[in-house]
Amino acid sequence: MGDLEKGAPEPAVPFGLPMRSNHFIYDKAYTPLNHGSYGAFPAAVRDYRIQLQDQIEARPDPVIRNTLPLLLKEARAAVAPLLGVPTNEVVFVPNATTAVNTVLRNLVFEEGDVIVHFSTAYGACEKTIDYVCETTPLQSTSVMLEYPMEDVEVVQRFVERVRDVYQSGRKVKIAMFDTVLTFPGVRMPWEALVKACKTWGILSLIDGAHVLGHIDLSHLGEVGPDFLHKQLLQVSHLMLHPTAESLDGTPKAPQYLTLPDGSTSLVAARSSTFLPGTTT
Repeated sequence: MGDLEKGAPEPAVPFGLPMRSNHFIYDKAYTPLNHGSYGAFPAAVRDYRIQLQDQIEARPDPVIRNTLPLLLKEARAAVAPLLGVPTNEVVFVPNATTAVNTVLRNLVFEEGDVIVHFSTAYGACEKTIDYVCETTPLQSTSVMLEYPMEDVEVVQRFVERVRDVYQSGRKVKIAMFDTVLTFPGVRMPWEALVKACKTWGILSLIDGAHVLGHIDLSHLGEVGPDFLHKQLLQVSHLMLHPTAESLDGTPKAPQYLTLPDGSTSLVAARSSTFLPGTTT
């Protein structure tokens, strides 16, 4: 959809009325102002979703067992170039909460482990952190951000908090931060934060829910975060980008789906409503 950052090329489909009129089915008397919470997916995605539903109802067993796994593999391959990563580093999950839970609840935490996040974190993600801290040895610490402020100060506060944790005799296991904040709608210096995480040997979990149409993520593979989830114009599904090699075997129960060709596909979470092949 293009990149709104300075110097980026014009999007293939202009934002505003042309995109709305040609690709969405909003009521003409309705002006959507909250696409982040209750957004719609394009008409083409809706039509293909119905087509897949019809195929499932017509021949449920062969379609679910044989056709959908292949479509899932094709959809992952279509998404991978948008992120600049190999196909085997892309999986689908139902929503943002599932993505964060899949990561945090499949890591093994020990006494002294800490997760660092920012005060601007999305509420549902913070609740997941609270739950994990209540049920495992993990401890959390929040870095206060008060805008307006410069990116360099955001990174500086993060590094200072990490240093404080280590000086207290604990270690930072993982850090969670955004690409674009929900409140306020500010671009986070996520690339610099990933770099800081790598310097300190910290896993990075990025909430990319609001990145679509604002930031080009084709350099994601070069930046190399450990996990990133993002929304695409789909049926309310997100993509999770795990770099499995960095986990050193810590996930407790990875799920694999065996494809007809004998290969396996990592599945972070399965949903009865998931319809692969609906990427745009």
